[in-house]
Amino acid sequence: MKFIVLVATSFIVLFTGCAKNQNIISNRDGGEKFEQYNNTNHIVGNPLSSITTLVYAKESNGKIVDKITFYIDKFPYEVHFNLCEDMKSYKDFDTVFTDEKTKEKTPQYFQNSINCQSTLNMTLYKNDLHAEIDFNLFEGFQIADVAGVDKKLPVMSHFKVSPGAYVLKKTYDKQQINQNPENKEITYFQLLKY
Repeated sequence: MKFIVLVATSFIVLFTGCAKNQNIISNRDGGEKFEQYNNTNHIVGNPLSSITTLVYAKESNGKIVDKITFYIDKFPYEVHFNLCEDMKSYKDFDTVFTDEKTKEKTPQYFQNSINCQSTLNMTLYKNDLHAEIDFNLFEGFQIADVAGVDKKLPVMSHFKVSPGAYVLKKTYDKQQINQNPENKEITYFQLLKY
């Protein structure tokens, strides 16, 4: 099995739902300001028509930091969803003007957007689920000082598994995808009902 996990700079949903995600500003390692996006409320599909429920989760230090609940209504299953639907746009700037007399700095703002379009395809083969996964999770904004003005820099994580490369066993409670012992992180799928 091959797993590709990428973190890049730059995840809400069908049903279409996700509870409003609140951002929390905190300091990261190194003292950087960071506006955290809540990735624990993502819901895809309708629980009333589901034949099975699948959860994708990532835990860090025993706490869930990413969670997507899929209410699957049929197989094969294919769904496209937006994991930052409530983040339609944000204020960004490239240029900061300085008034010569007052020395006041004024950014030239424009509306920028974040791409969190994601997909999950699953087929049922005997007792196993074969998955093709492409999740784009918005982690939040790193706040950088640009010419004396706070600038939001989107931080994304990308989780992708090629077609046929991931098999979910129906007999497992939690099936681990990835583990990082250094950060005490574990990523897994969990079938809640079938």
